[in-house]
Amino acid sequence: MKLLVKNNLILFILFGCFVISGGIAISMVSKQSLHLFFNSFVTKNLNGLFVNLTYLGDGIVVLCAVLVFAFINFRLFIVSALSYGLSSGIVQLLKNTLFETAVRPTHFFGALTPPIKLNLVPGIEMHGLNSFPSGHTASAFSIFFTLALLSQNKWVKIILFFVALFVGLSRVYLSQHFFEDIYGGAIIGVFFSVIIFYIFYFAPFSGRFNKLDTSVLKLIFSDKK
Repeated sequence: MKLLVKNNLILFILFGCFVISGGIAISMVSKQSLHLFFNSFVTKNLNGLFVNLTYLGDGIVVLCAVLVFAFINFRLFIVSALSYGLSSGIVQLLKNTLFETAVRPTHFFGALTPPIKLNLVPGIEMHGLNSFPSGHTASAFSIFFTLALLSQNKWVKIILFFVALFVGLSRVYLSQHFFEDIYGGAIIGVFFSVIIFYIFYFAPFSGRFNKLDTSVLKLIFSDKK
């Protein structure tokens, strides 16, 4: 695990900064005030950007990306599939058990006396329940963090981290989640991404997975003799 962290130090520093700063914000600022702060940035000029960003965490989009990985590298396909599948499973378990009564922003602010009207993006279907944790955020971090761990380029790692982060922030921007929801989702996504990646690439027995470094395309077009 030390080698994994060493090879991806910038990535873990960025995520550590997010966890620390996010934790401080959640502990010192009320859920209501924190959401209203983010909601104040909603403008027509940014709506399109965040609507498109949020699709990167959609289950169907992520599944399509995972399937594409099979044509590139089987090991990456398995790692990303496990990371996504496990993080999504935990998210759904938490949503429907411990946090099944957690309401989303529009429901929360609409129930206040007097109700507070949020700046909403036109055309977006709003959800009311199962707020914590954010599934889109967990999905985005499980995939983009895995790709960042795989990359050897520092700047690619940084870009992929911020793509995942902004997918999460898009959920707050669209008032589909509170900040604490994406905070929890990010931690879940990164946790499974790191554990699965370590097992397949850095664990003492990871060498046995080298044979998975092929792809559907290589199998199809290989010269069999």
